[in-house]
Amino acid sequence: MNRSGKTASFILDTSFILALLNPLDKMHKKAKDHLFSIEGETVRFVIPLICVIETLVKNPYPKEYIFLLSDLIGNRDFELTSTKDLEYISCLPLKKRSLLKADDCCILAICSRIKAQLLTFDKSY
Repeated sequence: MNRSGKTASFILDTSFILALLNPLDKMHKKAKDHLFSIEGETVRFVIPLICVIETLVKNPYPKEYIFLLSDLIGNRDFELTSTKDLEYISCLPLKKRSLLKADDCCILAICSRIKAQLLTFDKSY
């Protein structure tokens, strides 16, 4: 996908993470295939903190999920919503803001701020 030598950034959304972690999920193969098809010298995968929490809440095996995340948590920071993101959200048309959940607005704002593609199976975007 990325052959220009630039860093390609990707946001992993809750629906994508849940599918990736669960081999029984109907979207698991698609998530895995998509993730491993991404090429480039430098690829950055970003997980917004809101998605970490949402995945924990929606995951049927939260203790295993925490175990999987333990190495990540020790080795990286998760992307937090910033003031710049709040400004982005405030500039969205009211009609669009009212159709999106708050966490979706935060994720879109982070994507915009760090110029990342969103990996999701959520149809509301």
